[in-house]
Amino acid sequence: LQAEDRVTQAELDLARARERLAAVSAGPDPQDILLAQARYDAALATLQDAQEALDNATLRAPFDGTVLSVSAEAGDLLTPSTTVLTLADLTSRRVLVAVDETDISQVAAGQAATITFDALPGQRFSGRVLEVPLEGTLSSSVVTYPVPVSLEGAENAALLPGMTANVTITTGRSEDALLVPILALEQDDQGYYVLVDDGAGGSTAARVQIGLDNGQYVEVTRGL
Repeated sequence: LQAEDRVTQAELDLARARERLAAVSAGPDPQDILLAQARYDAALATLQDAQEALDNATLRAPFDGTVLSVSAEAGDLLTPSTTVLTLADLTSRRVLVAVDETDISQVAAGQAATITFDALPGQRFSGRVLEVPLEGTLSSSVVTYPVPVSLEGAENAALLPGMTANVTITTGRSEDALLVPILALEQDDQGYYVLVDDGAGGSTAARVQIGLDNGQYVEVTRGL
């Protein structure tokens, strides 16, 4: 009986082997291939999602720097707009200058600038305009443009982020210029003029042509 059972089992195994051989010889079923490909694509997408979630679990700064402040603590509820911390690169300092819209047309990249700080009286630093932004900021009905200016020669200065700076940008230069107070300049339909003492207790209007000005004084190129 055991021998007969072994023969029967062997016949079954042979039949199954023939079926497998026939299946392999006939090639895969196209439907099986499509199903296997779909399962593979789904598994790959799940893996990519899991890897992305893992990568997003770590916050990485876009540059090396110094942490200035931390605005979140463990357990806080965060949103995409939440500021977690403030990071600054203190090895590359610059000054952000708020330039009024009436003056921004005179500012250009590369112009020289002189910089002083309220916290460092008596010390003067140099710099240059790095770029001129295309978009301004409206505040209290006044439009200003944040112009970045490089800060040179201040490596050992006791400066901290957020300090108040006073910046003079040289937009033009004129040697041996004749200056008059800008408040003395008058204008009518024919142009600019200033009142000149006529020596007899009165004054006469002198037509002038003007050049550069710094907000306090204006250059007179002709007429005086």
